Amino acid sequence: MESLDNLYNTLGKIGGPGHVVEIDESKIGKRKYNVGRMVEGSWILGTEEAPNPFGDFRLEICPNNSRDGQTLLALINKHVEKGSTIITDCWKGYNGLEENGFEHLTVNHNYNFVDPNTFAHPHTVEGNWRPLKKKLLKTGVRKENLAFHMCEYLWRREQKRQKKDEFEALLEDIRIIFI
Repeated sequence: MESLDNLYNTLGKIGGPGHVVEIDESKIGKRKYNVGRMVEGSWILGTEEAPNPFGDFRLEICPNNSRDGQTLLALINKHVEKGSTIITDCWKGYNGLEENGFEHLTVNHNYNFVDPNTFAHPHTVEGNWRPLKKKLLKTGVRKENLAFHMCEYLWRREQKRQKKDEFEALLEDIRIIFI
């Protein structure tokens, strides 16, 4: 979505040498008859610098609903500074990050939740999926409106983090945009 891209461009990339960025992908979708595995949905990439007191959690819808290496690398390059230490799970789409200027640590969730050698884990970014999905799937979201709902979720999350009244913050944002 354009406004979210503008915000990310204004804020600049996250990470950099000496910084750790956790990255994870998740599928936002629905289950047929609310049982069984997910059958429809959109892949979303989440990035978050950790530990980060500013809560800069970023979301990006994977183009063409693809999470292959080329797609993920393009999204990572869009949001993360070269030289960052990136922590991911062992999804093959993340292979090759080291050849592209990142330090890459992985966690194999089949064996551990935290890598026993490096103590790496993507828990910070993974912890954002549950509240996001709860919000988005409560009433259902059409695929073409997903970006709008993600923007709203991130805006409300930021207001809560800053302990702002949402109504007053909305009025202030409207004033800034239209005056």
